Amino acid sequence: MREKTVTLADGRTVDAHARRSRRARRISLRLDRRSGALEIVLPPGATLEEGMNFAQREAEWIARQIDSASAPLGGGEASSIVLRDGRIVPVRPRRSKRARRISLRVGPHDGVLELVLPQRTALEEGMKFARGQTAWIARRLAAVRGPAPFRDGATFPLLGETITIRRDEGRSAIPVLDGDILVVGGREETLSARVHRWLVDRAAREIEPRIRAVSARVGREPRRVTVRDTRSRWGSCSKDGNISLSWRLALAPGHVLDYVIAHEMAHLRELNHGPRFWALVEKICPEFERSRQWLRDHGSQLHRYGREAA
Repeated sequence: MREKTVTLADGRTVDAHARRSRRARRISLRLDRRSGALEIVLPPGATLEEGMNFAQREAEWIARQIDSASAPLGGGEASSIVLRDGRIVPVRPRRSKRARRISLRVGPHDGVLELVLPQRTALEEGMKFARGQTAWIARRLAAVRGPAPFRDGATFPLLGETITIRRDEGRSAIPVLDGDILVVGGREETLSARVHRWLVDRAAREIEPRIRAVSARVGREPRRVTVRDTRSRWGSCSKDGNISLSWRLALAPGHVLDYVIAHEMAHLRELNHGPRFWALVEKICPEFERSRQWLRDHGSQLHRYGREAA
């Protein structure tokens, strides 16, 4: 069945794939904690729409399952470090089964400093690493801007253009883009979720023809393409040829989306970052360095959009 997405309350999206089971007596959900993919099990006679509606109603349960798979250490109690200017910054440590090395992440919209530890790394070793990165942390915190919720009158970027949200009670609840105005009807309390879903769909429509065009150039086709709300990577390509891309790339200029697609598609031939890989990326996207720099400078700000203030 066609892959869909479920939108959580905080704006995250979860890949959802439905399958039928003759033994199922009711609709049920199963979450793969490693990949974050959601499976909707449908009994005979149940429709895909019914399954998606059930999954959306269970969004709170799904969020709890995802968060519990990566819960902070020490029952959620945060350690802290002192920056050069005397500021005390809380650190939220978290273990990750997938982490191969210690890393730091600063939430682009809330400024939360997260310390990611491999399974067997001691907390003190991670804190020592964090204390050695105070200059980097200060720079990242200085770049943090507040969330930009999807509301009536709010603006967001779309492939280099600035779009303004306008709510019109007399219009359809389905958002419609009219020039640089996104007209949205329906209830005000559901406006944000509907704009979010519209953007995910728009991203998918922008990505599909680009994937086809690059496939012809590299002589490879991906096994599957999914659009998600990833926080640590803009895209990925598995050894099985499955490509995942962030819908937030639609908020960036078009050349940035082109670059990330070229990057992941090049992995279908070179599953590494060696010289031949970068030569292929440059062949597909000659000005890729400009796009990489744009992501370094502005990428974190794309995570502001659609987030609600704490």
